[in-house]
Amino acid sequence: MAKVALARLGTKTRSGHAGQRMHDTRAQVPDYVVADRMHLNTEPVPVPSVSEMVEECETRRQARYERGELKRKPGPIRSDGVVTISGIIAFSTEAQEAIKALPVEEQDRLYLEAAESIAERLGTTVAGLVVHRDEWAPHAHFYLHGVGLDGKPVSKKLNRVALSEAQDLTAAAYSHLGIVRGKTRLAREADGEDPSTFIHKTLREMHGEIPGQIKEARARRDAAVQEAEAARAEAEEAKAEAAALREKLATTQKRLDRLRFAVIAPA
Repeated sequence: MAKVALARLGTKTRSGHAGQRMHDTRAQVPDYVVADRMHLNTEPVPVPSVSEMVEECETRRQARYERGELKRKPGPIRSDGVVTISGIIAFSTEAQEAIKALPVEEQDRLYLEAAESIAERLGTTVAGLVVHRDEWAPHAHFYLHGVGLDGKPVSKKLNRVALSEAQDLTAAAYSHLGIVRGKTRLAREADGEDPSTFIHKTLREMHGEIPGQIKEARARRDAAVQEAEAARAEAEEAKAEAAALREKLATTQKRLDRLRFAVIAPA
């Protein structure tokens, strides 16, 4: 199987940004993380607060107005307005070991390189970057300003072409490790692959499934432990029975020896 890198992008409102930030910075710890590995997480670019994201987005819209590109002065961004483009960089199972083998500083550098390439393609900038090493696989969450340097909403640029190019840019950052981009959806459909293998889940769906998967894995582990303990108990019981039989055999043998001696001994 090929070593593959992938990037997924989505939009966040104020509340969405706040929730994602709490998750990524571990201000709110999910139950599926490995607690004793949380210290391995890094934050190469500190994630801004909601107010900081809103302020930067509004500043860019205002600059667009001052350049004469807008007839009306922009008002405050609505509560349901997009302030953040959120993204995740992740890897196939085959590629994960290559990432883990890199020094932490190099991992962080490559994550940032990929995120900055995507930001440049979309005409915006990286606002935050968090690298997680306390979950099931190494990955990074990045945040882009939801309003571009041109003062226009970045969300309107998230078409199929841009999303496909994001995959190319991500893979390019890791090409020296033999990591490539995944097959396009059209190519997979043309090859007759099962749609369930390439229809992307949202980040919420991915994280929502993980606790259940972990719960199932723990249940299987507990069942295996119980089976092992039962087998161990049976083995100990069999061992005790064998010892008792050996002792009984030895006692019987002694009795036989005494009887034999009594028979052959002279009166």
